Amino acid sequence: MDLPPASVKGTYVLLFELETPLVVQAGRLDDGLLPAGFMVYVGSAFGPGGLRARIARHLRQVKRKHWHIDWLTVVQPPLAWFIDTGHEHRECEWSQALAAQRFATIPIPGFGASDCQNGCRSHLIAFPPHAQPDLPLWLE
Repeated sequence: MDLPPASVKGTYVLLFELETPLVVQAGRLDDGLLPAGFMVYVGSAFGPGGLRARIARHLRQVKRKHWHIDWLTVVQPPLAWFIDTGHEHRECEWSQALAAQRFATIPIPGFGASDCQNGCRSHLIAFPPHAQPDLPLWLE
């Protein structure tokens, strides 16, 4: 997939597939066990550099760890990523919709949502290996 043009802003989803469980220590959060299966992380990029800079950062495994997601991407690169280039912040809407899907679990409460004002339990949602999340529904 090609990165979006420079300075395009919006909301994004990173999809990971873990073959085995993975212990992740994300900043000040307690260590969390990510189960084998699919992990979906929802974020936004409305600052300088936009989606291009943010996705490129997440694809790099060598970087200074700043956000919770950095602790995962340095050991497990995303399998795929999806974007919405609208001007609306859809991060919480998507996180909550994904968390409501059948088989969804919250492996690390607060992950990616430490500054969330909309009641999100996490912006990282887990799905077991047999239950790939329904992503296209949220990216139309």
